[in-house]
Amino acid sequence: KVLQRLESYCVYGSPKVQHCIVSGFLTKLIRRWGRLDWSVQYPRKKTPGNSTSNKSNDKDELNLRVLRALIQWTDKLIVKSFLVTGGNETLRVAACDFFNAAASLSTLLNEVPTPSPAIIYRLLLSRSALAIDRVCHVLVVFKNEFQKFKERETRDDKGQRDRVAIYNCYIWDFCSVLWRCSPLPFSPSTTENEMARTRSILFTDLPQHTLNILHETEGAAFSQSLTNSAAFIGYAHSFSPKIMKGKEKLKYLDNLNSISAMTGLFSFLTTFVHSLAEREKRKALKKNESRANVRF
Repeated sequence: KVLQRLESYCVYGSPKVQHCIVSGFLTKLIRRWGRLDWSVQYPRKKTPGNSTSNKSNDKDELNLRVLRALIQWTDKLIVKSFLVTGGNETLRVAACDFFNAAASLSTLLNEVPTPSPAIIYRLLLSRSALAIDRVCHVLVVFKNEFQKFKERETRDDKGQRDRVAIYNCYIWDFCSVLWRCSPLPFSPSTTENEMARTRSILFTDLPQHTLNILHETEGAAFSQSLTNSAAFIGYAHSFSPKIMKGKEKLKYLDNLNSISAMTGLFSFLTTFVHSLAEREKRKALKKNESRANVRF
């Protein structure tokens, strides 16, 4: 009953109320839930045979099931709020806060609780640069959590494999929209085009002809990028009034990171775009060499 009443307040409430419920209440609730030591709350009892009772283990599992259900319920709550109200930037930022907290509980939950596509793509196509920067940071956090699971994976978990597949689609689409400005690779072939469709959620239902148009038409390709989208056009125009490509685009990205503090966006692109990742490695190597020369 409490959650049902909370749902109506969140879905039909003002942006301030939505932020308070998602970021102020539900985010803090799951963080506190994850910090609680349930062995203290429910101390283990000994059976007459001097063996540990299974009751405590059952309660631990129940608490984890409730926590998973709460995260899934909040995911659906955010989606419903977007659908009913059309969404607002305050709710988008609150959603990022919640899933950033949920990611930190991956080890406890024994799974990575990724947001649903209905949330992720509303954040990607947001008119707020802050929301895009935040969701990019969240995706980098999830990448680190998936990496931890991969390093200690001992069994084949179909649910986890499905979450990884969906997450990889998020990465492909974010890179396509924000940096590559195309749903297709730079040098598309028939095989790569088909692979691009299977890697994507945003473009998966588009016919080949439409994909080619989006790839070849500069206006359509640049409309949602970090240089021309409604969220970034102010930053881009203040940096350069011209269409930015090549080195100019790289300087603009550095400017977003250092001057505009878009650290989440910068971290995302330098993690998942190969050319940018290699560029950062070269910069780090050059910096280390210069430090070594100063010492000697």
